Amino acid sequence: MSKGAGLLAKGVTVLSDPTSGFMAVRRSILEGVKLDPLGWKIVLEVVVKTGSRVMEIPIVFADRMEGESKLGPRAQVDYLRHLGRLYAYRYPLSLEFFKFCLVGLTGLVVDTAVLVSLVDYASLDPRFAAVFAFAAAVSWNYLFNRIWSFRYGRSSPFLAAMFSSFRFVLVVWAFVLESCIS
Repeated sequence: MSKGAGLLAKGVTVLSDPTSGFMAVRRSILEGVKLDPLGWKIVLEVVVKTGSRVMEIPIVFADRMEGESKLGPRAQVDYLRHLGRLYAYRYPLSLEFFKFCLVGLTGLVVDTAVLVSLVDYASLDPRFAAVFAFAAAVSWNYLFNRIWSFRYGRSSPFLAAMFSSFRFVLVVWAFVLESCIS
């Protein structure tokens, strides 16, 4: 389990065993660093967020004689969530790109669903229905990229993001209606 956890963490740390719970660190290294680990793996959090040099001293695991391991399903899920946070901390633009791609994929689903619905249930010409499907997908993508992928544009509050999304959607649909009329 430790080796697998170590492999998953290779993108954020050089630690061979990020699941170890024992460390020594100078207090000055931790000053001003916001630590918020999930579960009990603070060593990994400290190493990633401080960028400090690491020296590992190998330990030998012995079979447990008493007590129970803390490594249940919940701890494993917490570790994966924690790793996700640390990857996002270390590579924030990569996370945004991943979210952007995921929203684009859902936009494809929206486009297809609207197109099929308008053709099958409203008996619209596929070329005409494609205009509405495209507008729905573009509106969907803009809205969710604005409030999820790029976190409200970083500087504007949620309501401002919603307002700008609403304006964007109005412009898209005005263009669609104008092209349908002409």
